[in-house]
Amino acid sequence: MTIGNIKSLIAAYFIKEDGTPAAVSDFVIDGTDILLPAINNARRQAELAYDFNFAQCDAQLILADVNGASIEDATLYGGSTAVVVKNPRSVLVPVTGGDWYPLEFISNDAWVRRVQSQIGRRTYDSTKTLVQLGVTQTNPVAVINGRTIVIVPSAQFTYPITIWMNVTRFLPNYTDDSTEDFFTKYAPEYLQWRTILDVNKKWKNFVPRTEGNIDENAIEGFAQEALASLIAWDRAGEILTNDTTQPPATGQRK
Repeated sequence: MTIGNIKSLIAAYFIKEDGTPAAVSDFVIDGTDILLPAINNARRQAELAYDFNFAQCDAQLILADVNGASIEDATLYGGSTAVVVKNPRSVLVPVTGGDWYPLEFISNDAWVRRVQSQIGRRTYDSTKTLVQLGVTQTNPVAVINGRTIVIVPSAQFTYPITIWMNVTRFLPNYTDDSTEDFFTKYAPEYLQWRTILDVNKKWKNFVPRTEGNIDENAIEGFAQEALASLIAWDRAGEILTNDTTQPPATGQRK
């Protein structure tokens, strides 16, 4: 199913003020298509709520120096196409032979707690290094602070360095009626109901009436049910494809 097909379905649920059925063209107001951004908003709400497996991809990020780099600058692995990263999942660094070494990947808070636990109650001394103060971290760790990734200790690397990340991304916005993706193929009913809720703020077709017309609360329920089904299916695929009992292994990127 395409975006154009979903638009037609949405329009079929609305009735104009003169009592005639709405058409897709009726949702173009002053030259602006209000259905397309509404459908994009519907999908973005689902992406914000859950990390879908199909939204995972490989990305690369260049760390220019010890200060790291923002994941806002990530591109799809092996190219220059920008990728909008929602959540990084893993970080790998290159080693000899074309292989990649997976680093431990932790939050800045976790790194600070680790340093504090190793230093203990030692007296602060600005003339000493962290190692001299008792920090025993010798294997590099990727640390994320907000949207910035750094590697510590940084002395083991020559900068700039390109890291490889597996990430959950935000999918590109729909731009025309011919567009298809995972949502339009497997969850068109979610996009349909969620978008109806959005555009109904202007049309006000779905309100409680004595003749039994469904209202926005009912449509909200339809949208939530459709999203829950999609998430359940995605989780089933995650169980089948991810073996969490094994530690991460080095991999070769061709």
